[in-house]
Amino acid sequence: MLVVFVPKENLYYFALEKLALEKVDIQTDKINDNGLIFDLVDTNIKYEKIDVADVKKIDLKMFFFKTELDFQNIVVNKAFQKFLPKRIKYIKITHSILDPLAINITFSKKIKLKYKPLTKYLKKTEKGYRYEYKF
Repeated sequence: MLVVFVPKENLYYFALEKLALEKVDIQTDKINDNGLIFDLVDTNIKYEKIDVADVKKIDLKMFFFKTELDFQNIVVNKAFQKFLPKRIKYIKITHSILDPLAINITFSKKIKLKYKPLTKYLKKTEKGYRYEYKF
């Protein structure tokens, strides 16, 4: 399993540099690398120096054929609550090399029909909502 040896912390700092070019700033209190899972705990996300959300835990799971990015317990800043609910239980982003042009995004059931600008692009599943994007 070569995935265990991938320098995930280096990938994290590389991603921070790329996000900074898009005016996105991510600050986290704790970073854990447990082999297959890379965790960020108590993370704050800002866009153009404006608080967007606080995320309790972000997990990056790298498997041979699939990569998962899980955001858990998200609290959205008041300014963005017109577009998103105040609290989101989870957002899961999945990519597989078996279908390299597709990125799957799954939301918790917390996003309800009252957020029609967002939900009109989502498909409801038994686990919540799903958005599939093809390049």
